[in-house]
Amino acid sequence: MDNLIIKLIFAAILTAVISGSSSHLMTISKTVMLSLSLLHAVLAGSLIGIYMVHGFSIPVPMQITALIFTILIAILAAELVERGLSSDAAIGIIAGLSTTIIATFGYLDATLSPIAVSEAWSYVAGLSAVVRNRDIALLTIILTIIVPITLTFEGEFIYIAFDEDGAKAMGLRVRLYRYLLYSLCAIVAASLSMSLGVFVSHVVIVVPGVLALKMGSKHLHIASLATSTLCMTAGYITAYTLHLPPSSGVGIMATILLTIAYIVRK
Repeated sequence: MDNLIIKLIFAAILTAVISGSSSHLMTISKTVMLSLSLLHAVLAGSLIGIYMVHGFSIPVPMQITALIFTILIAILAAELVERGLSSDAAIGIIAGLSTTIIATFGYLDATLSPIAVSEAWSYVAGLSAVVRNRDIALLTIILTIIVPITLTFEGEFIYIAFDEDGAKAMGLRVRLYRYLLYSLCAIVAASLSMSLGVFVSHVVIVVPGVLALKMGSKHLHIASLATSTLCMTAGYITAYTLHLPPSSGVGIMATILLTIAYIVRK
């Protein structure tokens, strides 16, 4: 039991840092809606992974297939934008594609085994109540990828979002940076879904960045990280107190923080 609690705390810290290090960047660079749409791709990728395991006996963890598929969908969205589509149109296309795959492979998985259906639902609701060493290792690897990219290229990401023509005039490789930013959003969406589930990830992606902006802090990265840490810590404590899954506690706390911020601003 003690070992399980330690794993839960460690997973909460890793998830908080992943969310806090990227949420403000998504908010400023106008990729929040893209990240939310990529959560559909995460679920689609996990369903594909489940079908590969139960249908073809290919022992690939659904977390890996979900991550790879989400990155591919994000790159597709980036390429559509590069070819002249608006970001809204690109997001609509990838959302429709992901939803189609969810409907198709959800049905196929259900015909294979009831265990496959339960595995799919665990990805929707979150795996944080039963944290495995493999999950901790994958979250750690993802964290070591996200933080350096965010700190190194944050300025370029924001500049391209606000003045793409100016960035091209300065000689910035806009396509490369867009690919990198969209892939970053995909990695964040997949990692948060793995820990908290697809449902709660919708809230966690948005809340730290929005609250950091409302606080008016000059150091948005630090404010976002602090907000995310508070949300995760208080959420896990709330879940433990009310005998709920950790993802439920995090969702409740994130909603409370948003409500308080709205009231204070009013």
